[in-house]
Amino acid sequence: MLTLVIPTRNRAHFLSRVLQYYSQNQLKYSIIIADASDSEDYTKTEQIIKRLNGSLNVTHLSFPPQAPVVVCLANGLKQVRTPYSAFVADDDFYVPSALDQCVRFLETHPDYRVVHGIYVTFGLASGDVHGPVQWVCHYNYRDIEQDSGNFRFCDFMEDCFASGNSVHRTEDLLEGYEQAVKFNLEDPFNELLTSCLPIIRGKVKRIEKLYKICQAHSQQTSCRLSMDAIDRICTPRWAEHYSHLRDYLGEILARQDGIGVTEGREIVKKEFWLYLARHLDRDWQIAYSPQSLNGLRFRVQGTLQRILGILKTRYGIFSFIPSQAIEITLPELLNPSSPYHSDFAPVYRAITPV
Repeated sequence: MLTLVIPTRNRAHFLSRVLQYYSQNQLKYSIIIADASDSEDYTKTEQIIKRLNGSLNVTHLSFPPQAPVVVCLANGLKQVRTPYSAFVADDDFYVPSALDQCVRFLETHPDYRVVHGIYVTFGLASGDVHGPVQWVCHYNYRDIEQDSGNFRFCDFMEDCFASGNSVHRTEDLLEGYEQAVKFNLEDPFNELLTSCLPIIRGKVKRIEKLYKICQAHSQQTSCRLSMDAIDRICTPRWAEHYSHLRDYLGEILARQDGIGVTEGREIVKKEFWLYLARHLDRDWQIAYSPQSLNGLRFRVQGTLQRILGILKTRYGIFSFIPSQAIEITLPELLNPSSPYHSDFAPVYRAITPV
């Protein structure tokens, strides 16, 4: 029912860790590795797969070294034969029982296109495959359940998240990455296109279960602009990417909601303009506003969010607090009484072996 597609390049040590985790936790779904490694690292991965003795259903695809990730993903997705699929980084851990729940939900809710659960990131002190956990952070994935593609798209653009890390209907994920390759899109446009396409087509559900544990690195980016955004905006290539995004998503909106293509493109333009304004304002504030005032504001916001998160996590009676307001710490995850402990413990063993 589900296939995990893992793009990778010269990181056989990370692949070894995650494949052993899936083998030990009896993952029943197919895995496709879209590998753009040099020959030495590719051979290491082949040996890792053989050592698993058929405990996983793995297809290992070879791509030219330095092939872009979106190209590897698009071609890997072409090999998928299951109705559902998910993008997986080689340092991500999905909880198999949560994947089961996501698949069951999509099977019984045809008006939904995307489903995910509670998602946490962690950093290791070593920055490598194994070592002490330095920090843990909850990443805000959420529901988007309006009835029209327009309203869902606008909701998403108000507070973006990388929906590529969710479970999708395969045709949506494949089409999004094929279009990103066709237009040769760069960040943030490829991530916006692949995230917005399924959300325009259907609803998004978050299940209340630990779903994904992801190792974070300083080089990683998400659905946002970089600090030098103003320089990037002033380039012809950036304008070309924006035009592709506006025209393509505008046509998807028009088909979904039965509106004109011109109206669909205008909706995309308006929401992207607001998205751009928010990011530019935030980056300007960080770069130029008085640090004392800026720092105080962020500290107050952080304290309030933390208080809400603790109430929501530890005391279920506070049902009025939004579900995304969850405070997840390493002690909470390691506490046997925590609702997240049983799902986190196998990951913790994989990243901090004795």
